[in-house]
Amino acid sequence: MLMLLVLLNLLLFYLWAGSDAVIYQCTYKPTRERCAAKVQPLTGKALEELKMLKKFNHDLIIRYFGDFVEEINGEKHLIILMELADMPLYAYINHIKPINNPIRFRSIAAQLVEAVHVLHSNGIIHRDLSYYNILIKRNMIKIADFDVATTVENNAFDTVGLFRIQSPEMLLHFKYDQKTDVWSLGCILHFIATGKMPFEDDSSAYVLRKIGREIGFPKDYKEVLRFYTKGDGNFYYKSCPFESLKKVIGDENWDLIIQCLKTDPEERATSTELYNHRTFYEYLQVFFCYFVASFLMYIF
Repeated sequence: MLMLLVLLNLLLFYLWAGSDAVIYQCTYKPTRERCAAKVQPLTGKALEELKMLKKFNHDLIIRYFGDFVEEINGEKHLIILMELADMPLYAYINHIKPINNPIRFRSIAAQLVEAVHVLHSNGIIHRDLSYYNILIKRNMIKIADFDVATTVENNAFDTVGLFRIQSPEMLLHFKYDQKTDVWSLGCILHFIATGKMPFEDDSSAYVLRKIGREIGFPKDYKEVLRFYTKGDGNFYYKSCPFESLKKVIGDENWDLIIQCLKTDPEERATSTELYNHRTFYEYLQVFFCYFVASFLMYIF
């Protein structure tokens, strides 16, 4: 690794290690700019992630700075230089406590929805949206980690990511599309408001059971009948899931989460529909009134 430091002209500080990658905080000596360096074996999967990152130049997507290939211990590795964030969403919420103030919740929800909308508008399915892969930098959202992302052209059936956040169709190995990200987004929004995942449990089977008990399933989900019936073989839906949450963050914010957490993908909102959700119109109206009031106070 010492030879690598000389070759890359970088100062490295260890940040995090995954199953097939190590991430360092680094300072690029020529510019003294701080960034993150992801070091991983040079594989087709790594090159696909690189391809995804290069697609975007957006404030809510982690920025790509550069890449190169180096040999480490006789094996070729891909090093990707990226924007350095402050912390993952998980640490952020644990640090400041859940964001259940309706206006603050809308602010962070608007960023998340816009970020997912940007991905989907470019034909991308992230597939692993979680409180670990959503980063915070100066109170702004940054979506990162595209190592299992795919495109809408591919027929996706495989299960990836945290099972606590996976959509029902992914958990059941059904074919899925971009709406699997919308489900994950709903789970993350619930986490932001409460500090807890809505369907937290120890296995995918128990997660499915919790989903069924809290929300219900469409009638064609025969494979999981035992998880969501009351023993009489009848399907059921809750008329007002997460009702206690509704009282905390307000009707419009609650509805935003519910539109994400529809067990039937056909009924679940698209990222475009979420982007145009009425809760954000209300947020913009409040912001506009505040801006006008501040402007008038400045003039007079």
